[in-house]
Amino acid sequence: MRDKPEKEIETIKGTRKVHSVRGVETGVVKTSYLSCCCQVCLGGEKGNSPNELNVGEWETHRLFKGEKKSKEKQGGKKNKKTGKR
Repeated sequence: MRDKPEKEIETIKGTRKVHSVRGVETGVVKTSYLSCCCQVCLGGEKGNSPNELNVGEWETHRLFKGEKKSKEKQGGKKNKKTGKR
């Protein structure tokens, strides 16, 4: 076993299921299980996605240790595969 320094950055669990990731600010990203290519989801426009009922929710991840994650709902329908909204 080799000696590794302790990491200051958290890993995001379930990354194989994530289809969309966007940077919010330094040390913060949002992930979604479904992708959308509208201008709102790509970050070019403000407001709600026209596909929000299909896209589901964005989950906010704080990458530095000790910070909490939160969820931001982006739609109302549940995804059939993941069971999440």
